[in-house]
Amino acid sequence: MTSPELTKVLTGPVRLAHPRLYRALAAFGQDPRYSTVILVPKNDIQTVRVIRAAQRNALAYLEQKTGRPAPQEWKDNLRDGDTDPARAKNPEYAGHWFMTISSPTPPGIVDERAEPILDTVTVGDGSLVRVSMNAFAYTHGETTGVSFALNHLQKLPEPRTAPKAA
Repeated sequence: MTSPELTKVLTGPVRLAHPRLYRALAAFGQDPRYSTVILVPKNDIQTVRVIRAAQRNALAYLEQKTGRPAPQEWKDNLRDGDTDPARAKNPEYAGHWFMTISSPTPPGIVDERAEPILDTVTVGDGSLVRVSMNAFAYTHGETTGVSFALNHLQKLPEPRTAPKAA
C-alpha cells in the first residue's frame, strides 16, 4: 500500500489568497471547511515537483484500494495562474500555480519559530507561508481527481527589500 508519508507535501514559501483559516465556511450545501488558495511561484520548481509526486502517489493509492487502474485523465487541483479563467478575476495569480486546499478541522498555524499564532489577524490574504498538506485521490461519479487536505501553516517573515538608490 502507498504510505500516507508519500502523499504529504511541505511547500516552499507560498502566498495565501482567500483564506478561511479561523472560521469554517459551508459552500454549495457541503459541510463547513477551513480553506485557502495557495499561490506557488512558477520558479519554485521543487515545490511543484513534490506536489506532482504526491498526486501520483495518491492516484497509486486509489488504484491499490479499488483494484482498478487510475484514469490517464483526471481532475487536477493545481492550475496555471497565467492561463486559467480564474486569473481574470484574480490578477495576483499571474506567474503562479494555484490550488485550493481545505480541511474539516482548523489548521495548525505557527510563526517562523513554530510558536502557535492564536490571533485571527496575523495570517491573512497575501501572507507568506509554508504549508503542510496531504494529497488524496477521489472518484465522484465518472470523475477522478486529486485534491489536497490542509494540515498546518507556518507564517514566514516577509523578505527584506533593498533600499532604492537615490
